[in-house]
Amino acid sequence: MTSLLLPVDLHQHRTLLIDLHTEYLGWVFAEIAKEFNLPEGSVAGMTVSEYIAAHLDTMYGESPASAGYYLLMLEDVVAGMAGWRTIRPGVAEIKRLFVRPVCRGQQLGQVALERVMAEAHAKGCHSVCLDTAPFMLAAHRLYETNGFRDCAAYPETEVPPAFLTRWRFMQRELE
Repeated sequence: MTSLLLPVDLHQHRTLLIDLHTEYLGWVFAEIAKEFNLPEGSVAGMTVSEYIAAHLDTMYGESPASAGYYLLMLEDVVAGMAGWRTIRPGVAEIKRLFVRPVCRGQQLGQVALERVMAEAHAKGCHSVCLDTAPFMLAAHRLYETNGFRDCAAYPETEVPPAFLTRWRFMQRELE
């Protein structure tokens, strides 16, 4: 099967992005609630739908010169998403690398990670960082295999302060 990263067009792909983020963040918020022993629905102080409505336009409205977001396609199926954004001169952050469970096991995360790192490097970034939740063990393995090392939380992280001590932050240099 052939995979492809299709650049996101917020207007054309809005419904697909809402569906992907609903699936991804529904899982993330539920796992955070379990991990941190929080009442369901209290992770972000709003529902997943409200969170998506509040953040989707901001996230995908970034300048193409300083960010890149993609739909990960497997043939004609939307298999996931991946992105990067510049957080300060020379440093990019990997964002929303997600492969739907039914599409896993086909190296799609690897393909997406390589693409966003190459693009960030081509746009002048010399290093990349990311955050990953404690329950995202497959993601931890992917990042470790690709040379990411643990680092301190970086100032631009969107991880709420209450989660910082148990969250994982990673970085690597780009060649």
